[in-house]
Amino acid sequence: MRVLVAAKYFKYSAELGRYTDEEEDVSWIRDIQGLDWAYIYNNAAESIGYLSVEHGHWTSQFNSKNVGREQGAYTRFIYDNYEWIVQRDHTLIFTQGNPFYHTGGFIDIVNAISEDTMKSAGYLGLSEDGVRNSFISGVKYELKRCFGIEVPDIMKVTGNGMFMVHSSRIAHYPRESWRKFMETMTTSKLSLQVYTGESTWNHLLGEHFEHAYCHCSPV
Repeated sequence: MRVLVAAKYFKYSAELGRYTDEEEDVSWIRDIQGLDWAYIYNNAAESIGYLSVEHGHWTSQFNSKNVGREQGAYTRFIYDNYEWIVQRDHTLIFTQGNPFYHTGGFIDIVNAISEDTMKSAGYLGLSEDGVRNSFISGVKYELKRCFGIEVPDIMKVTGNGMFMVHSSRIAHYPRESWRKFMETMTTSKLSLQVYTGESTWNHLLGEHFEHAYCHCSPV
């Protein structure tokens, strides 16, 4: 099963240097091949709660508090759907509402990755910028506190928080660990949510396992 999780926000205007009142357009999701379901967390909504289900496009959309940025939406999805995720053979795609800002070839990259590739690789970062070595103390602390894993002082991190992961990688950690991480991503300072959250996934779901990190280049 192929499932996409997207966190939608207001559009950002580089010309104005601020966010606008217009929501991001996520109609591009229809171009993702073999997609069984899409979950959209609408952080640009005024109200909070269940919004709608469009069965024609197999899409569930939820209004959510504008906290935690996409990392908050990702961890909320994992925590709320943990049992469903770990009991099935899933490929999960986690993305921003506008993935093209960081990865122009996002759709082609995702469509080129087969289910067999995901089972083998386990985790694939969806960044055209590749990986870089970085020291982020918040990442080291949160991975130890929430998941009990040690990380080196210098880590390989990606330039954004978009990735594909096999459900077995998520199942490797107990639901309680995901709850702790979700609370960090939705209650901490913005800088921690953005930089610590984005920098965590590569080690948590990639480097920590036996398989070497596999960066997916544009096709």
